[in-house]
Amino acid sequence: MDDREVERRYLDFEYTQIAQSHLLWAASGLPLVRAADSLWSRARAANDLWRQVVDREKASPLLYSGTYTAEECEVLNDYGLSRVALMLLGLAVENVAKTLLVRSNPDAVVDEAQFQLKSHDLCALLRRADIDVSSEESHHLTIIRDYLEWFGRYPVPLSASGKSGPKSLDGAWNEERLGDLTVTWTIARAVLTRALSKRDGQLFATTAI
Repeated sequence: MDDREVERRYLDFEYTQIAQSHLLWAASGLPLVRAADSLWSRARAANDLWRQVVDREKASPLLYSGTYTAEECEVLNDYGLSRVALMLLGLAVENVAKTLLVRSNPDAVVDEAQFQLKSHDLCALLRRADIDVSSEESHHLTIIRDYLEWFGRYPVPLSASGKSGPKSLDGAWNEERLGDLTVTWTIARAVLTRALSKRDGQLFATTAI
């Protein structure tokens, strides 16, 4: 066996050891939870200030000819971050669900070519992890999935409808059609809390929920 083959086998072994460790999956998921929560708080403050300026000036803050305080300028710079916060929430839900799946079945991770957990379907992943999801929760998790896959990163999906389009609202890709995203956040975050509560030893032991 030559040195290159030895190295390849070692890397395969190392990869499998890491991929099959539910504690390492948990360690990857917890920063996503904290980042999502932190960013959502900042985004909501910015969105609230944006609405206040609109109500006060009867115009978009972008068209406002007056002056802002330094604090208002700092907050307004965070306007629109809610899309990124929802994306991070989706990533957190996905990671926590996969943590639970790897804990119950390490063989769910076979090797790099056959990664059985390769999915962004949050509802399906949660159900596989024995987390009950209601029809209302499923609706909002599907919206979160769109943010995870594209809404948090791009202005449009790969297509307006169809397999590569949005999963929510029959192909709607305009954010204005999604309703109150605070409701979506609250419901999806509650599902995440439920998933985080499935503790086992040190699993998720460092997170505040």
